[in-house]
Amino acid sequence: MRPQSDSLIECDAVLVYCGHGSDKWFRMMQLELKKVAGYARKQPLTIKAVYLGPPATMWKEKFRSRDMLVIKNFENFSPDTLSPLLAMLQTPSNA
Repeated sequence: MRPQSDSLIECDAVLVYCGHGSDKWFRMMQLELKKVAGYARKQPLTIKAVYLGPPATMWKEKFRSRDMLVIKNFENFSPDTLSPLLAMLQTPSNA
């Protein structure tokens, strides 16, 4: 098992940041998240999110997901862009 797999067993939520990573790298991270259910976890991940940062690319602009929160910000980082994720983390059902 790779180190990130060990972390995925222990955590309740995950945020994948993709800046200069390629779409191929990002697809590999998505597959890793799908495999989490097969790990020795007691419960599924509560929250899965992806932060798509600069530089803007066509695949990032078009990316959508039904099972992950998608945060797109191709400008300078602002903590406000994480507000949707923080709200989800503070929801009692996710605590």
